[in-house]
Amino acid sequence: MSKVVVENVGPVKSFEFEVPEDGGVVVLRGRNGAGKSHILDAVQSLVSGDGSVPLRDGQSKGRVEGLGATIKFSKRTTRSGALEVESLTGDVDPATLVDPGMVDPERADAARIKALLTLAGVQATPADFVHNQTKIVLPEGETDPVKLSGLAAREYQRLAREQESVVADLERQLAQLGTVDVDYDGETAPEVLEEKLIDAKAQLASLKQRRDEYLDQKTIYDCACEDLRQSSGDIDKKLHQARAKLADIDARHEQALVLANNLQLQLVAVEASLVEIQREHDNAALAVTNHEGFLRQYEAIKAIVDAGCPNRPDTAIEIAEKAVEICRDDMQKAALVRKNDEVREKRDELENDLARARGQATLLRSFVPRCEETLSLMVRKSGTGLFVEGGRLRIATDRGPDELFGELSHGERWKAAIDVCVSSVGNKALIVIPQEAWEGIDPGNRTDLAEHARANHVTILTAECGDGEIEAKSM
Repeated sequence: MSKVVVENVGPVKSFEFEVPEDGGVVVLRGRNGAGKSHILDAVQSLVSGDGSVPLRDGQSKGRVEGLGATIKFSKRTTRSGALEVESLTGDVDPATLVDPGMVDPERADAARIKALLTLAGVQATPADFVHNQTKIVLPEGETDPVKLSGLAAREYQRLAREQESVVADLERQLAQLGTVDVDYDGETAPEVLEEKLIDAKAQLASLKQRRDEYLDQKTIYDCACEDLRQSSGDIDKKLHQARAKLADIDARHEQALVLANNLQLQLVAVEASLVEIQREHDNAALAVTNHEGFLRQYEAIKAIVDAGCPNRPDTAIEIAEKAVEICRDDMQKAALVRKNDEVREKRDELENDLARARGQATLLRSFVPRCEETLSLMVRKSGTGLFVEGGRLRIATDRGPDELFGELSHGERWKAAIDVCVSSVGNKALIVIPQEAWEGIDPGNRTDLAEHARANHVTILTAECGDGEIEAKSM
């Protein structure tokens, strides 16, 4: 065993106690005001190198010696020797885990978690809270696990909101997309349809030119027909007159022949008359022949004109105009089909982007609770059964599986804090626990702490009220 000696500290003139080799609990028992807390503070200063030791009234010097080191104090404090045991460092205070002195329960738990992980020696880095699928930036060099967890969660929430904004924008774009029903399965290439329209327009222009030519021919034909109709009336009249004259001449000829037979004497005159009549007869016959030929020519011309324009081009023009109209209609329908194709392609693109954005937003949202899960895993490494859920420090007890640590009794919280200290300091260590902490722990938990300390070769030094002067009792 190692011995610790305390002289002239506070109300204590001299006191010494043994530190068991195998660890356990050393309890200083004594009446109020005997100096138990002063001894605890003096030993804490010895093992941690921090704090000041109050000198006993009326004394010029005092000392705390043991575990390989010595502190002498008078007007100034000197330290010598090499400490043979481990202890909690000066920046670790188990009391913070028990009561951080904050009204806000969430802030209090954040301080508890930080103290717990510091006591447990659990280190945190920004990389612990950054997932490979994302690129978030956390303060370099930051080691506060609670702060890192909160920063990472807020950053993931920010990125998730950005992706959710993208999702909302993509959904708006999709809602604005629309297609038109088109009953068309023909050619959609604009250059092909344009060429067809050009051909149809050329065909229509050609037919209109033929129509104009036809109208010109018809005008000529109509004029010719009018002339023929006027001439036909004159010819018919003259032909009738010629035929009547011929019939008269034939009658006169017969009479002349009769007269010639009866009147031989009048032969010469009759012959002369006959010659004249024959001449007139030949002229009348010629006129008849000419008129008949003219009529045949009229009929021939009429037949030729009618044969030249048997079919008017109006029907072909109507067909050509319909073809142009069809081409234009096809072009409009094809444009709608192409627009629908573009809309469908755009919709597919937006739906793919939307699926990616939703997946990214969901992934980022899933990282928010993982930040707390990471923090909780760190807390679980303390071996106290503590964990983090909903931003609060919790523990499973016989009263429930997730009781808030801050709502445990003072003694239960100190039990957990001391357990963490015992697990973290290592073999051959000494831990000083305040008297009020030990007095709040029930006998069963005190026994558990003693066994835990011995299992780790750690000595817990504490105090409790009793009768009489101070005495040291080992557990």
